[in-house]
Amino acid sequence: MKYDLLLDVGGTGIKGAACASGGAPGPVTEFPARSDLPKEALLTHLSQILCSLSGAHSVGRIAMAFPGPFDYALGIPRMRGLAKYESLYGVTLPEALEERGITATGWTFLNDVSAYALGACALLPPSHRALCVCLGTGAGSAFLLNGQLCTDEAQGIPENGWIYALPYKASILDDYLSDRGIRALSRSMLAQALSPRELNRDLADYAPVWDAFGQDLVCGLEPVLLRFHATDLVLGGKISLAWARFGAALGALCASMGIRIHLAPDTSEHVIRGLQHFLQS
Repeated sequence: MKYDLLLDVGGTGIKGAACASGGAPGPVTEFPARSDLPKEALLTHLSQILCSLSGAHSVGRIAMAFPGPFDYALGIPRMRGLAKYESLYGVTLPEALEERGITATGWTFLNDVSAYALGACALLPPSHRALCVCLGTGAGSAFLLNGQLCTDEAQGIPENGWIYALPYKASILDDYLSDRGIRALSRSMLAQALSPRELNRDLADYAPVWDAFGQDLVCGLEPVLLRFHATDLVLGGKISLAWARFGAALGALCASMGIRIHLAPDTSEHVIRGLQHFLQS
């Protein structure tokens, strides 16, 4: 029996699982990303990860979730200025990894937030219009229409399904609905740039920062939800762990619009499931 290999390729860590064709993913294993290595060393590292996941099994398909910029059709990283995977810029990964002994019956590359959305929305009702937002270093997003990834602008979806570049206040949403957005609020309101993790403590002094972030979420997401006629909003990423601090205003908005909210903070778990779902669809 052949096993599919599923990888969530992040900037600081890579998580992977093997999946018997047609079956559920096995245990998830975490590896260091080493995303700052030179090209040859990084390709060797990726090939060793794949060999470790496959073990003694024959490899079927290989599916990887990568952050952008990335040519997902051809499997070519296009990242620059992000301090991760820059040495792989322009490298066709299937060819480069096959040269290192990794053979597969097929290669699939997905945006990491798209894979997350497929995994996180797998249990939603068959008919749904879901906006998925990962709150972390930026505001990653994907839109699902009845369980399928959708980027159709006629459906009220921004270009590529990405909300991060939408105009908001003095710049774009990504500058506000993110780690750096929260740090900026903290700096202006508390005179110190605290991280979301540092702010996620039961201290009354921090409440105004979270309230302001919650209002940015409402003002930033409301027009997107309206244009898309969303039935569901899925929130992931590490910042979503602090939902109890900032979620009241957004929860009230979604309740008034009849939108169901789902919290799915375990991003990698859903990315792995989403890759499996994509291969089986």
